[in-house]
Amino acid sequence: MCDQTSAPYAGWGRRLPQFLRGDVAVSDYADPGDSTQSFLDDPLLFDAVEARIQRGDPVLVQLGHNGKSTTAEVCRANLTEMAERVVARGGEPVFVTPVVRRRLRHDGTLDSVALHVMAANLPVGTRAPAAEPNVPLIDLTALAKDLWKGWVRRGPRISIRPGSPVTTRTPRCTVRRASPSSWHAR
Repeated sequence: MCDQTSAPYAGWGRRLPQFLRGDVAVSDYADPGDSTQSFLDDPLLFDAVEARIQRGDPVLVQLGHNGKSTTAEVCRANLTEMAERVVARGGEPVFVTPVVRRRLRHDGTLDSVALHVMAANLPVGTRAPAAEPNVPLIDLTALAKDLWKGWVRRGPRISIRPGSPVTTRTPRCTVRRASPSSWHAR
């Protein structure tokens, strides 16, 4: 998963397998620049995911980085449609709110773009449809917001650019060094 079309970054979908145990396969169908609408509209994306779903498969749905002009109603409708289609195939949808962007105000707080609050509050737009059909939700926005607050309080800004001390370069992506113990759920 990547929010860039030209930079060598990758999102958490690409790195997820290192945190999973057992015989688990991860298929990452994310495409840079997609919104909930474009992900549904492109037959190589959601249709391809849907075709591979087997009974009991968990399907993590995390969109919202690129829905700058998406209304809350459209976001909710698209996520609800995805959940219904996953369930119809026997899968188990799990919604994940988008991770925050590194966009800080002068006082060190995250701005509205960082929190994905533009045309609509997209994290809230993800939480609402999760509650209606009883879809599990991982609130990555809240978790990442808390991490950024801690990093800002501790001092210098963290760089996630290639070549910085806290990054590792892999083909076509850059990821922060992390261990499973550095991740926690609430």
